[in-house]
Order: sequence, then structure tokens, then C-alpha cells
Amino acid sequence: MPQNAFLLGWVGRNQWRKQPWLLYKVIHYLRAGACLVCGHCGKVSLFDWDPSRQVHLHEIPQVLESRPGCKSTACLHCGAPDVQKAEPLSDAYLWLHIAEEPEQDWPAAWLEQQFGLKRGRDIHYTEGFELKAALAPTDMPALYNLWDGLLYLTGGEGFGMPAWEAMSSGIPVVYTNYSSHAEFLGRANGGLPVGGILQPERGACIWRMVADVLQVIEAVRKLSFNRELGAALGRNGRAFTERFTPEIQVERWHEIFQRLRR
Repeated sequence: MPQNAFLLGWVGRNQWRKQPWLLYKVIHYLRAGACLVCGHCGKVSLFDWDPSRQVHLHEIPQVLESRPGCKSTACLHCGAPDVQKAEPLSDAYLWLHIAEEPEQDWPAAWLEQQFGLKRGRDIHYTEGFELKAALAPTDMPALYNLWDGLLYLTGGEGFGMPAWEAMSSGIPVVYTNYSSHAEFLGRANGGLPVGGILQPERGACIWRMVADVLQVIEAVRKLSFNRELGAALGRNGRAFTERFTPEIQVERWHEIFQRLRR
């Protein structure tokens, strides 16, 4: 991995509601440059403008090469004609702090094969991390600080501890704008939110968000090309979490109890 690598991290379990398959898809599009970018508004679109035509993943490079410059098609977002094939972000990598599980929903080997990714080249995993062999809590800040940002495309959380830990470590978060983690990230201005579609989780029927891949690509490209933006968002997140240290929280509760006694 080069010194100037743009490294995105993920912390979480391999569960349906976590939607880890999106991480593999996003890093594939970024590293392959398998999307179209408008030179006017900077918005990203997929390769196939005709919704009636289905193009398989392995055909993306051929489709893009067959339409050099894409000058004949206007941007779907702003209408400008300046649409180009995205330059591959060959310095973008994905690091997953995730354990293989017996009943995992998204086997990593399958996802690597589907999206043409290779361990040690495009993606990396925390060595030795298993369900019963994790990093110590004191070692987690060092892991977060290896990354330029947390790619947190979870479908929904009760709280979202990895997002809070990333903020506390001073790194920006690209996150699904849904459920509890989105609330404190939004209040802190600690990252870039992305939308998506809601889909009920099997069995529980709880609504979960499936992130919009194009919005994720736009957010990651923004952080990659503007490192100072990521640093500023990281500082925002760190300053926000520092307002909730145990000492400050104890004092707040003490004040509440004192008011109730009066």
C-alpha cells in the first residue's frame, strides 16, 4: 500500500442489517473507475443510461471503453454535456475489521470474487481478528487512526458504536442517513451522509436502509480529493464526543438530581 493511500475502514459484524456487501461494491467502482462523472456538477452516474438495458458487472469496462468521452449523453443530474469516465482511484483501499462467522450472510470470498477484488491488493482485513480473538479496546484507536475515514453503510443501529469511536478518533464518517448513528453524526457534522432505500429486514421486518451506491461514491471522492475537508469533519466529530466524557456526564446528572430535590 503506497504512502499516500486513501484508506477507508469498516468495523462491524457480517450481518444482513450491516449491509457489508455495499463496501465491496463501492471500492470496486472507485478502484476501477467504473462510473461516469459530470465535469459541471461533479455528480456520479452509472455506465448504462438506458434503464431497459441490463449490463452485467464484468461488462462495465467494455461498455465504458465503447463510449469514450460520453459526449453524446447529458448529465442526468444537471443536464450538462461534460460527462466523462471517472479516473480510477488506484490509491483507494478498503480495510475491514470483520470476523468470519458460521452463519454469515455475505461470505467475504464470494464478495471478493463477484466484485473482482483481491485480498492484499484492493482490500485488507485485520489479521487474526475472530469472534473470540478481538483487539483490546485500548488498541482500537490505533486502528481507526490508520484510516482516512470510516465507511459506515449500515442499514440501521441501536446506537452505532463504530461511528462514535471513529468520531472520537478524529476521522470523518461516510454514513447512511438513517437511525441513531445518523442523529449524533449529523449534530456533530462529523461526516458525509448518504441516502438510500428502506427495505424490511427478513424475519424481524424492521426497516433498514440500503445505501445509494452513487451517493457513497460521490462522498468518498469528495473526501479523497479534499483531504482538508476530511480533517475538518474529523475535528468536528472529536470536539462533539469530548462533550460527553464520563466526568461531564456525571456533573450533568448531578445537576439534574439537585434540581429535582428542590
